[in-house]
Amino acid sequence: MSSTLRAGLVIGVATLLIGLPAGLMCQVCIPILALASGALAGFLSQKWGEPATAPAAQSGAIAGGVAGLGALLGQTASAIINGVLVGSGTIPNPMEEYFGPVNENSLLVGVMIWVCVGVAGAAMAAGTGALAAHLSQKKQTAPAE
Repeated sequence: MSSTLRAGLVIGVATLLIGLPAGLMCQVCIPILALASGALAGFLSQKWGEPATAPAAQSGAIAGGVAGLGALLGQTASAIINGVLVGSGTIPNPMEEYFGPVNENSLLVGVMIWVCVGVAGAAMAAGTGALAAHLSQKKQTAPAE
């Protein structure tokens, strides 16, 4: 397994495990977590890999994108769980006072909005992964003559 994929998967699983409970408390936190996880995955893809096997930004973007998928899965799962809990009345919805009762359509729209936010977070994770990998790339030294 390449260092790019390994870094992305390790950080992606960690992001999923952290993002699921964090998303249950605060959905806005997940894109911020995606930014940090993408940068960390891009950094690790360079530190665990051989120098100059691929362009640093490309391998960092792949690692960051894979890590961003973990954030996307955590965002989606927590949005669905939140929608089920609010829709069933298990937890109170303070917005009912202002917008009326919650029905299935509004829950579906809410989940879809957070999925779109998760996709944007995954794209930003790929970008920060590329940036971190570029900044931390190993320099090749010329052979001494």
